[in-house]
Amino acid sequence: MDPITILSMFAPSLIEAAKAGINRWITPETFKPANIDDLAKLQSLELERFKVMNDSGNAAVWVQNIIKLQRPAVAACALGVWAYSEFSGHPSPNAQTLAQVIFFYLFGERTLLKSGKST
Repeated sequence: MDPITILSMFAPSLIEAAKAGINRWITPETFKPANIDDLAKLQSLELERFKVMNDSGNAAVWVQNIIKLQRPAVAACALGVWAYSEFSGHPSPNAQTLAQVIFFYLFGERTLLKSGKST
């Protein structure tokens, strides 16, 4: 057997061992709350930080609407390129991959979410 193949067999174990060593000796200790009040304060600080990050991009309503309208336009252009390459007799693997991604974005994610809720 090839020595590279044998070494690559142990690569995941070596990577996990390196991660464990880093976590044990290099990573700083994390704050662990001692009581419920400290936990509540920590969660409220985390919520405030999330609100600041979420509100940092306060764009005008018309800008948000244009951004939302660009998604279907880009999807239509990409699907048009895929359809042209398929029907012209020169299928491109890159265009096929892009079309698969867009079809999943348009239909697959919603299908997965709805099937998950129904069960």
